[in-house]
Amino acid sequence: MTRDVKFIGSDARLMEAARIMKEMNIGAIPVSEGNDLKGIITDRDIVVRGVASGLDPTGAHVGEAMSEKVVSCAEEADVSDAARLMETEQIRRLPVIGG
Repeated sequence: MTRDVKFIGSDARLMEAARIMKEMNIGAIPVSEGNDLKGIITDRDIVVRGVASGLDPTGAHVGEAMSEKVVSCAEEADVSDAARLMETEQIRRLPVIGG
């Protein structure tokens, strides 16, 4: 679990999200507005929903390609419950929300 999480706004450019991912060696960034989690942008979202769909990564916004449905769990969740949730939802990344 990573505690020093980098967030990005939905109005940021896809190119900025890709640059952050490269610099931090990560494949996903939570998308927030203030303290609200609005979605998640992954490297795959940038390629498939963005570039392959004809969006210009220098001009298109994160909000145009992000995944809006975010499955998360509480920080207190048992690791086996988190793994089961990931299996049920068929996801590879699970944001853990602290209290």
